[in-house]
Amino acid sequence: DFGLSYVRSKQKADEVLIALEQRRSTMNRIIEDVRTAFWRGIAAQRLLGRLTILQDEVEQAYQTSQAQSSRTGPTPLVVLRQRRELLTIARSIEELQRDLSVAKIQLSALMNLKPGTAFTLAAPIREQAPLIFSADPKDLIRTALINRPEMREITYRKRINSTEIDISSPVGT
Repeated sequence: DFGLSYVRSKQKADEVLIALEQRRSTMNRIIEDVRTAFWRGIAAQRLLGRLTILQDEVEQAYQTSQAQSSRTGPTPLVVLRQRRELLTIARSIEELQRDLSVAKIQLSALMNLKPGTAFTLAAPIREQAPLIFSADPKDLIRTALINRPEMREITYRKRINSTEIDISSPVGT
């Protein structure tokens, strides 16, 4: 009985370690989501005004194209092709504006701000510093794989399964 309870307690300890690795994995995903939302928010701040200007220019070009078609100008096929290209560009601009406008909303949700709270993002100043790695890239990859929460969780599960097999196998075989 003592041996069995000892093994069960080791399994429970491994289950706690699995829960910690799942927590680590969740934290990594949240950090990555915030980082992605932040940079999308920075892009939105920088580009939304420019996209509005570009959209106005596309609208003016479309109106110019309509005015040219009413006069004796290029063939109708050329005008229709220009209009189709302008409409495609306008649609792409609208999709990009929609995607970028959602970026700050997503970031504010991740920061747990009240809806509609105004905030401005400040992009960090980047300094160009040379990247110097003193370790072998293969060692870095191996270390990264070993420390991945998913890989560690698999190791703990294998250990639990191995002890479960030892428990269920008859003594002396």
